[in-house]
Amino acid sequence: MKRTTSLVWGTVAWLVGLGFAATYDLHVHLALIVAALFMAGMGILRLRGRMKLVAILLLGFVLGLVRGHMYIADQRWYDVQDIVGQHATISGRVSDEPGWSKEGFFEFYMSELIVDGRNTPGTLKVKSQVGNVLEGQHVEVVGKVGRALGRAPAQIWYAKVTLLDHHQPYPIRFKQILSMGLASALSREQAGFVRGLLFGSRSGISSALEADLRVDGLSHIIAVSGYNLTIIVGALTIMVRRKSLNTLLIVLTAIGLYVIMTGFAASILRAALMSVVLLVCRYTRRKVDLPAALAVTVFAMTTWSPRYLLQDIGWQLSVLALVGVLVVAPRIAALRDRQISSWKQIVLDILIVSLAAHLATAPLIAYYFGTFSLIAPIANLTILPAVPALMFAGLLAATFGVINAEIAFALMWPLRQAIMVIEHIISWFARWPLAELVPGDVSIVGVCLSYAVLALFAVLYSAKSRNIRSKMV
Repeated sequence: MKRTTSLVWGTVAWLVGLGFAATYDLHVHLALIVAALFMAGMGILRLRGRMKLVAILLLGFVLGLVRGHMYIADQRWYDVQDIVGQHATISGRVSDEPGWSKEGFFEFYMSELIVDGRNTPGTLKVKSQVGNVLEGQHVEVVGKVGRALGRAPAQIWYAKVTLLDHHQPYPIRFKQILSMGLASALSREQAGFVRGLLFGSRSGISSALEADLRVDGLSHIIAVSGYNLTIIVGALTIMVRRKSLNTLLIVLTAIGLYVIMTGFAASILRAALMSVVLLVCRYTRRKVDLPAALAVTVFAMTTWSPRYLLQDIGWQLSVLALVGVLVVAPRIAALRDRQISSWKQIVLDILIVSLAAHLATAPLIAYYFGTFSLIAPIANLTILPAVPALMFAGLLAATFGVINAEIAFALMWPLRQAIMVIEHIISWFARWPLAELVPGDVSIVGVCLSYAVLALFAVLYSAKSRNIRSKMV
């Protein structure tokens, strides 16, 4: 069995162990855990074939179980959710770009929380009627803590916000300078759309456009996702072609700055770590195995904080989308007709990749939000090829806007027209009949059955897809 295959299956068992520990409150005796680890270790050293795989699965599951119980014990000791229902005073750092919601609230997220002098794990969503803070600043909020869904498990409505430290990290200042340049070169809504493409900011995007993007299954293009970072890393790699240490350091520095500018979002961290693994493999001239790189990234992040797996919806969807691309897409491609022209094959491959990512994330989206898009594969096939060009043109617009606003506004007329066309296409797709399906409440059993069907499909067509994955990706 290949080491990369062992790594992937071991990581899968590790994730199952983490999930099992979070779901079931089991108190396993230490001696039993040590015995299981000893048996698994001896099996890995002495056994071969499928029995060795069983030992690897046992080792991953037990280690995940142990780490999961440690995490749950820490959460029970103290977490931001423990103060839900209380009137609290909380200090922390603004972790994303604040903005006004359609309900008239000034909204932002806080991290690095301190409650009553104690460091408190978690993220807090804040809604205030006064907009007086910027991203990266340290603030203090006062109000009643309630529950929330999504990125933050808790929120404060009608919060009283006090600025404690106006200092912002330099990468965030640089992002704001570029945002000001965009505001000079484009209209307000168009600048907000491009900021979403570049930095994952939604504060300047209209509620109508955001709703259309959700219906089309295109919300990920304006979210802090790995897709944005992949485009940036790819562009830098092309521009700096030499496989030297200086090239590697330049790209790694750019990745680090982008992670800071986007507020250390979990999906960006996933993409950043995976990019680092792939770049280092390329620099050392090692063969790149994408599933193994994903397994290393997932294992590292969930070892550091199981919260990514257990609570962060964005991270879950990011990983599942990539699993769909790496596992499901090649198996669908194995069913296609080989006797087609090259341009049709390219279009079909893009559609298959979009469909695979959508199939891998749709059950979880339906579970969390009670809805999922039926038009997403076609909408992604149409819009995604234009995103890299829009990002590059948006970066030029921001640069020219910083230098001279009038010249930037004149030069960026083609970009404004292109954005207008893209927004019309997005709105047109959202108006299709049955573009969005609303199944209502979806049980966890239904989600598990959906992924069981996908897994069965992957197993049945695994042999036919072995030579297709690398070509498609």
